[in-house]
Amino acid sequence: MCIEKVKVHPSLHRHVIGRGGALKLLSFVAFPPKINRYRHILVTKIKDETGVQISIPNEQTNSDEIVVEGKKDGVKKAVEEIRAIVSKIENEKSRDIIIEQRLHKLIIGAKGENISKIRDAHPNVVLSFPDVNKKSDVINIRGDKSEVDKVYKQLQTLAKELAENNYQETVPIFKEFHKHIIGKGGATIKKIREETQTRIDLPEVRFYSHCNVQ
Repeated sequence: MCIEKVKVHPSLHRHVIGRGGALKLLSFVAFPPKINRYRHILVTKIKDETGVQISIPNEQTNSDEIVVEGKKDGVKKAVEEIRAIVSKIENEKSRDIIIEQRLHKLIIGAKGENISKIRDAHPNVVLSFPDVNKKSDVINIRGDKSEVDKVYKQLQTLAKELAENNYQETVPIFKEFHKHIIGKGGATIKKIREETQTRIDLPEVRFYSHCNVQ
């Protein structure tokens, strides 16, 4: 029987917990699901194959010692994995970036194409966009410290480009003038759109509203 103690700050114990003396990794939102699944499978495999027992101190003791017991090889491997998990958590950060909500769908791209490229390039980073029904410009970036900062700068640049290429202005126009802007069969509005390469959205005829030009 081999016993080894691992120094882990009490604040991180919640990420590596004991359930019936077994090691279990909590689902940690900071990392992509595929990484969580990998870690969970790995530590479960260690437990099943080596019979390693993990003893985590009671929160009230504020102790930083996690005790690993079992066969020498199993203990060694379990300790390495615990340290790897803790290292990942300690190297994590969360950062918010403010980008106009109207640009969020452009950042995500058609069928998520744009955001998939960012996620593929930075697999240790998770991007959380606000719900479309919630008025919020905040996008949360969470994951590896160095990668979070890289993604932040990348989104800054992308947002600037999208804002410049998707400038928007709202013009108040009385509804009786809308027909003159639209023209016969939509000819006038079509000509304006083609010449200026802009998108012009008009309100429904029964409403007095604004003309939105992008």
